[in-house]
Parts: sequence; C-alpha cells; structure tokens
Amino acid sequence: MSDIKVAEVKTGAIKDQSGAGLVTFPTKPFFHLEAFTTSGITAQTGVIDFNSVVTNQGSHWNSTDNRFEVPVTGLYQFNINGFGSRVASGGVMNSSADVHIVLQKSTNSGGSYTNVASGGYGFFNSGNGYINLSFGISLALNSGDYIRWNAIKAYLFIGTKADNYFVSASGHLIG
Repeated sequence: MSDIKVAEVKTGAIKDQSGAGLVTFPTKPFFHLEAFTTSGITAQTGVIDFNSVVTNQGSHWNSTDNRFEVPVTGLYQFNINGFGSRVASGGVMNSSADVHIVLQKSTNSGGSYTNVASGGYGFFNSGNGYINLSFGISLALNSGDYIRWNAIKAYLFIGTKADNYFVSASGHLIG
C-alpha cells in the first residue's frame, strides 16, 4: 500500500489559521437573548424587545432594531421560549384566550417582513394561568436577510429572572 499525498485542500469550512498545520473552524454566528424585568411583571406585544444580550458571537444581533442580520447564506436554527399573557400588565390568560408569536424574515434590508414560522401559538381553554409558548425551526437563509420575533396576538408575559418568568431566544448557523 502506498501513501497518498495531498498538495492542497480547499474548503470553506476549515482553515489552517495557526501556521502550525492545525485545523480550526471559523467562528459561527450565534446569539442568545433574554427579556425580563428587574421587579414586577409586564408583557410585550409586537416585535419582541430583548433587553439582555447574553451572547452575540459575530455581533450579528442588532439590539436597536431587535433583529438578526444573516451574515452568510446557510441553514440556521432559531428557538424561543416564554409564556403567554392576555393583557399588557402581564395578567393571566383566561377562558377562550389565545396568544401567537411568529418568526419573521425580511429580504429587503428590513423594509418589510413576512411570517416564515408560526410555531408559538397557545389557546387557553378554561380557568386562568399562563401558557407555555416555545418553538424552534431550521431555515435556509441568504446573506443580508433579517430575522425577528413578533407577538402578533395578545402578549408575551415578562417577569423577573429570579422567578424564571422571562422570554429567551437563540439562533445559530448550522452550516
């Protein structure tokens, strides 16, 4: 059996940036966000305003506009977790109340958005309480697209981190 010699390997995924022959992976875009209060409770409707950026690897999450700018074309994973509320003050859901959150995409620099994922829907049939709203989705996106979350019906309940009543969201490049 003879040895195989390779003069050069070219890929977009791996690089030898050390000069020592080590294979390294470039930093992949990743963000983790939270929305919470320091005391009391509240709720949000419309585009979700995340007041805490826990991680923003690559700096592609824009806190001013509450959106993620896709840096490279590829497959991305997005997740959100929170509770539904029926009123802006963060009141409990009651009979026949529902809440709906969507993931939206813009292909024109944020000029307009369309719903691309509609996974956060909850309906409260009887009694009172808060309903868990969670969903995740993988999307093929193009460089320059924008992504944001929007509570289009009712509200997302937001409380303190100490009470574990906060909204969290994340997104990252899969490949």
